[in-house]
Amino acid sequence: MQNGCGNVEQLADEFGVERSFGARVITGFEIEQPARVTITVSADDVHIGSCRPGTIPAPASAIADAIDRAGLPCRAVSDVHRSLFAKLLYNCTLNPLGAFLGVNYGRLSELADTRQIMDRVIDETFRVISAMGAELEWETPEQYRKTFYDTLLPATYDHRPSMLQDLEQGKPTEIEALSGYVSRNGKTHGIETPYCDLLCSLIRFREQV
Repeated sequence: MQNGCGNVEQLADEFGVERSFGARVITGFEIEQPARVTITVSADDVHIGSCRPGTIPAPASAIADAIDRAGLPCRAVSDVHRSLFAKLLYNCTLNPLGAFLGVNYGRLSELADTRQIMDRVIDETFRVISAMGAELEWETPEQYRKTFYDTLLPATYDHRPSMLQDLEQGKPTEIEALSGYVSRNGKTHGIETPYCDLLCSLIRFREQV
């Protein structure tokens, strides 16, 4: 249950396809103290699924049911990659920029300059995902932007980026599985990603200071 893409494939390489599941978490957490967190927002159910699309293994259903009964809405899905790529769009747009600037998600939408950066990140990430042959529920970046600004961002307006919390606690961030993932796959498919490249460089710098 880690932000970004490419993590499930690493698990499958080590433990095998049958034993590897991925999860899309679109829930905000604040760490109060060791072993205690507060859920600040839950924009949608947690999605759990096999790294092999098209099936819902019984263990995935059992894990999802246990989490759901514990009070965090969760369900097993047949294609977790679709959910992970949708979350990649959302995360790349908000997490690194909010972490570097030290602000909550909503603040990023209030100024034209930061909205322009987010729009360009959406364009780059959408093009890379499409070039990889992955399916999304939106056909164009413009359609996603409408959902992002009208629905997704308002639901998590007050949330502080998890990447910012990592930086504040001196922990490694998930930048390589987010903007770094987009940058690497952009190079593979011949797509320029200058905004994602820059955000990667900025966060890597912050990790070292």
